[in-house]
Amino acid sequence: MMARLERDIHDAFRDLFEAKKFRKTFEHYDDQHFGNEVLMYASPELALKFVRDRGEILLDVGPPDGTSWYMAPRLYEYLRIASNAYGPADSALLRRHAHLLSENYDRISDLFIPERLAATETELRKFWKLNAEEMFPSDGVGEYGPH
Repeated sequence: MMARLERDIHDAFRDLFEAKKFRKTFEHYDDQHFGNEVLMYASPELALKFVRDRGEILLDVGPPDGTSWYMAPRLYEYLRIASNAYGPADSALLRRHAHLLSENYDRISDLFIPERLAATETELRKFWKLNAEEMFPSDGVGEYGPH
């Protein structure tokens, strides 16, 4: 099963991986839990973590050392990149991520420059907090509304 996810990733990301010198840094397959699997790749500027969880493929992005991770679609939102990167776990979704990352590689990797990383993390927390407050407005009765 791992070979299939890895093949799908390489089919979609081949050009980006070659251009930006990505290498595989981690892999794990758990046949006891719905065939969940994790594959991680890193370039000098960026790390990517692919997770297949119960058939869904998730992509996280972070600094090259893999010390923190952010959901790719949320990063696209933060950078105001029209992503449409949600959907069924298939090769089309992987190709969409590969295209978005290729087209916006510098903007995304700039978020993870070591001297900027702390500011990025603060900005992303604020951004996601504001988004959560817009989606789930508080009525002033406790943190999450009445209990």
